[in-house]
Amino acid sequence: MPCTRALRRLVVCFAAALAAIFLLDPPSSFATWGASAQAGSAKLGGRTVSCRYGKVIFNDKLPDLGMAARGTIWLNRKLLRKFPGSFQQFVFLHECAHQ
Repeated sequence: MPCTRALRRLVVCFAAALAAIFLLDPPSSFATWGASAQAGSAKLGGRTVSCRYGKVIFNDKLPDLGMAARGTIWLNRKLLRKFPGSFQQFVFLHECAHQ
């Protein structure tokens, strides 16, 4: 019986995680922060990187280096500039992988 409850909880958590992955959109408040968008590519660390799965939005008021949400990659250039080019590219590719 306890195993059945644990399994049921695991299934519910897994379903909730899948729903979050496939249903979440970027918060609408981010759109009002004066972000600039580019179609799927960005120049980071002296190289052009691209992601065919989503557009790129630069927003220096984003509270993190980057985030991804349903067809959109959000990057904070102000924070990214503090790191080497290879790490900037890693952050971009990491967010692209979420797509």
